Amino acid sequence: MTRFIEKRQYKRIDIHQGICIHSSELIRLGTMTNCSERGMYIKTIMNMDTNWPLGSVFEVLIPSRKGNLRMLAQVVWLFQTGDFYEGMGVKLLDIPREYMEHVIRLHLGSYA
Repeated sequence: MTRFIEKRQYKRIDIHQGICIHSSELIRLGTMTNCSERGMYIKTIMNMDTNWPLGSVFEVLIPSRKGNLRMLAQVVWLFQTGDFYEGMGVKLLDIPREYMEHVIRLHLGSYA
């Protein structure tokens, strides 16, 4: 039996924060359940017809102390159960400096 060991490049921070995700076709609310310097896992229930397929790019809005942080994200994997996608892993593409400050506050326990 072959075992795959996943090595993450960036440490993940567990969190439960509401976010908004949208593109020109879809708008959804979701929950960021973990994040890192370059990515995040977004929990959101979508059926097979209303999801963002692998490689899709959309905007993520994250509430913070200074207002909404806006950044582009690309879907790199999907978590599927039956006919629904329960969440997705995304890679952040255009990361504003404020996002890193937000992640540091989350890591230190000072939730925005």
